[in-house]
This record gives sequence, structure tokens and C-alpha cells, in this order.
Amino acid sequence: MVVSQTGQSFNSSTMNFSKRTRVTIREVAAQAGVSIATVSNVLNGKAQRATPETVSRIQEAVAALGYRKDVNAAALKTGKSNTVWVLMPRTPGADPLHDGALDSPFFNDFLSGIERGASAAHQLINFCRVSCIDDLSPIQYGPQPTGVIVMGSYDEGISAAIRAWDFPTVIIDNPDFFYAATSDNHLNYTIDDRQMGELAARHLLDLGHRQLLLLFGGLALSPVHQTRYDGAVSVCREHGGDCRLVEADVSAEGGRRAFPQVAEALNEGVTAVIAMADVLAIGCYQAATEAGLRIPEQLSLVGMDNLRLLEYLPFQLTTVSQQIIARGFHAVQTLAEGLPLPQLPLQLMVGNTSAAR
Repeated sequence: MVVSQTGQSFNSSTMNFSKRTRVTIREVAAQAGVSIATVSNVLNGKAQRATPETVSRIQEAVAALGYRKDVNAAALKTGKSNTVWVLMPRTPGADPLHDGALDSPFFNDFLSGIERGASAAHQLINFCRVSCIDDLSPIQYGPQPTGVIVMGSYDEGISAAIRAWDFPTVIIDNPDFFYAATSDNHLNYTIDDRQMGELAARHLLDLGHRQLLLLFGGLALSPVHQTRYDGAVSVCREHGGDCRLVEADVSAEGGRRAFPQVAEALNEGVTAVIAMADVLAIGCYQAATEAGLRIPEQLSLVGMDNLRLLEYLPFQLTTVSQQIIARGFHAVQTLAEGLPLPQLPLQLMVGNTSAAR
């Protein structure tokens, strides 16, 4: 029950509002004394095409008339929308609130970059969790989007449906997607994962470490893991070093659970650990310090990715940056503005978890 300022009471669940007549862009143009095209430019983020005085008149007309852009009507009329879709996997049958698929710091950073890119390009963002082809219906049968950003891996049926799209699609870190035929509209946005492994290994070898442990996710499950591993191993062998592999879940908990194997390797001469991802390195650091090890005095530790959450840790992890947020930003810019995907440089970020042997 809601009580008005006049003392009248009414049930908010049964409120009826009179339907306002929608103000059109033509009326705004007439009020401002400009063309419809000029109003369209100003309202669609292209105000630089008009003079400041014209922009001001249009804004005053919009406010006076109470104009609101009808995005749905525009999309139905043109068949297009200023919308970027972001696809992410969905675990079949999982609780939507607690579905762990892609809920990782890496993807959180990437999505942050997507949001910034969409805001800068005046695009809307729609998210779609996918576990079956039917989940793609809003994209396949709705207004044509500006483009789609595909994150994660999918079964061949879903991947084939995505390959059949004729609108721009950016595929994130999934080279397997391109093993089958794709169109020019599908863009492969990956980084040089081999160089990631090389940079991490070379840093430790330059510090005098020769016995390295590589703490990685399952190599058979991901070409990204395998490629980073290959890069680290190749540099290690070139410098006369030796390395051994420990596979673990790519999470902080995975790093903690794998620590007994790390401790065993330390007793056998290993002096440094390269973690395939920062989250693995964080778990390893926690377990090592709980076991009384001093980092980097007794164990050097290097991660990969340079996640934003590293800024909030009580230590500075040495890691390799792939500029995750910037990658998300540029993925949207490529779709919205037709810009080429930039190959952002990888960079070793030296913290206080690695030191000379």
C-alpha cells in the first residue's frame, strides 16, 4: 500500500499509468531547427560532427520534449542494433547463481575491459551463457548485433553454429575454433603464449636458477597450457637448465593442493616455480609461507597474466603481463569501429617473489 502526499492510498501492484505519446526524432529536429541526420549523429555518440551550439540546441530540445530513444524500434526497423554480445559457457543444469564456468579473475578482468570499450564506443552489452544451440537464438534470430565476443570453449555443434554467422565475431584465446573453416568475419584474438612461458623461464635462468618446477593446468586439456609449457621448456633447455612438471587445477586452491609435490621437488634441488597462471602462483605462495618457507630467499615464484587482483595482495608477484583489460577494450573497439586487433606486447613484471640464486 502506498500513501500519496494528498493522503490518498492505493495499491502499487495495481497502478495504471496513462500511456504517453512517444516523441519522435523528427519532432526533436523541428524543435532544434536542424536536420534529422544531425540529431541522429548527436544522439548516437557522434556529436563531433556538429557545432557546440547545434549540440546545445538539440540537447535543449530533447529535454523540453522529453524525448527517449526507442532502441527496440530502431533495431526492428534497420535489422541492426548498437549491441555487442558476449558469449560465455554455461554448465548444463547448474545453479545460475553459482555456475563456476568462467568465473575466474582472468575473465573478470577481460569483461572489465569489454565494459570500458563498449562505453567508449557507445555500445550496449548483452551477455549470453551457452550450453546448447538453443541458447544462441537471441543472437541468431534477433536484430543483427554490432558483433559478438566469444569466450571459452564449446562443443562442435555450438562452434559450427557460431562459424555460420555472417556478422563480426571475435574469438578469444581459442585457436582450436579455427581448425575448421571460418569466414573473414571471424577474428582470432590470441596472445603469444609461447613467449609468455619463455619470458618467465628466461627471467629465472638469468637469476641463476637451473632447477625449475612448472606448475601448470592439464596440458592435454588446453592448447594455451601446452604452448606456455613448451615455451618455458625450450628456454630452460637452451640454457642448460632442468625442469619438471606438476599439473593442477588452475585456481588458488589447485596451487595449495599441489604444494606437497612442490615441497618434494624443493628437497630434490628445485629452487624456483613457474605457475601457468597467477591464481596458481597465489595458492602456491600461500601454502609455501604456511609451511615456513621464505619467498624469494628459499623459493622464487613467477606467475603469468598480471591479474588486477595482484594489486591488493600483501606481496608483489613477479608475473608476465598480457594486458587483459586492454585486450577486452580493443575487442569491442574492433567490432564497433572496424579497427584491427592490436597485438599488445607482453611484459615481464618483476615483483618481490623472485631473486638471484
